[in-house]
Amino acid sequence: MKEAEFFIVDKDDAININATPYAEDRFFKKTNQHYIYIKNISAVAANILKQDAISVGANVLNHKNAILGNSKNDSILEINDVNIKDLSDKLKLQQFSCNRLSNFLDRLKINKKYPKIMAIMNINNDSFYENSRIKIDDFLTKTYDFIENGASIIDIGAMSSRPNSKYLGENIEFDRLKPIFKIIKENNLCDKIDFSLDSFSEKCLKNALDLGFKYINDISANTSLSNLAIQYDATYILMHSKNNYIENYVNSNCITSNYNNDKFVILNEVYNFFKTKLQEISSKVIIDFGIGFGKNEFENLVLIKYLNHFKTLGKEILLAASNKRCFANERELLSLIAHAKSGADYIRVHDVKKQSELLKYLKKMDEI
Repeated sequence: MKEAEFFIVDKDDAININATPYAEDRFFKKTNQHYIYIKNISAVAANILKQDAISVGANVLNHKNAILGNSKNDSILEINDVNIKDLSDKLKLQQFSCNRLSNFLDRLKINKKYPKIMAIMNINNDSFYENSRIKIDDFLTKTYDFIENGASIIDIGAMSSRPNSKYLGENIEFDRLKPIFKIIKENNLCDKIDFSLDSFSEKCLKNALDLGFKYINDISANTSLSNLAIQYDATYILMHSKNNYIENYVNSNCITSNYNNDKFVILNEVYNFFKTKLQEISSKVIIDFGIGFGKNEFENLVLIKYLNHFKTLGKEILLAASNKRCFANERELLSLIAHAKSGADYIRVHDVKKQSELLKYLKKMDEI
């Protein structure tokens, strides 16, 4: 009889064990760990949380003074997909901040999956990334290239949103779009791939939606434009920014200039922005952090790293970080990796072929 042998493998190798479906499901849920940082929790609530967490198989790390019961500090909860519901049910019966944590856990849905690719196509000659600029004569060829290389959506822009650029008005924007709309219509391109328009002009958006565009990509966060999405059964993309892009693309301010780069202030600022704006929207909606729009390097990286925090809003997430300055001198390479590993539902990219190849490689690794 052969001796037992031991190998360090990936958790996905559990599918080779031939366990019962129930046991396999429980195994995978137990290996899907989440770490929830809790700020300013009272000592009483922290101690209740620790006891309830231990009782369901989760774990809590409390501040050393929590046992004294007379202060507010921070804690971190380690929990998996099996014991989330059990702990949430227990916390609902408690007071203090425990019932609020229960509501937070109920909204926690984080699954590993690979994003759909939104290809960037700029038909203006002053977008910040030169390689994304497309001449009208090349539009049809580039569209088929994007389709062949795995894009699910093509996002068309006719106005630059680079820092300190000026909006030239919807008439100039529409004049730039008209020949593109004509090509799309003549070649029935909306039947071949979904299109998005990167615009806050109601005139331009309405013409695009009349053609069959499926997405409104609005950097201005003018939620009244979501009413157009309702009329056309389209999806409104809500981007975070504190700036007024309709009048001026001034883009030098950061979120947390007075907070010394506190990541929790950043997360709260952006989360509360979405929470407020989403109450104004009845259409299908995707949220976008607005990487590079009025944010410094640290703020951009925090939003990318803690993307999963925003999944408790219950909306799909678009990450648009392609070739942004927060990736310093290796913008293309690092943004490709960041997009692929982000956990976002959609990624907006310049180099569709390279991004698609990276995703295919990662999927292939997962399947081994």
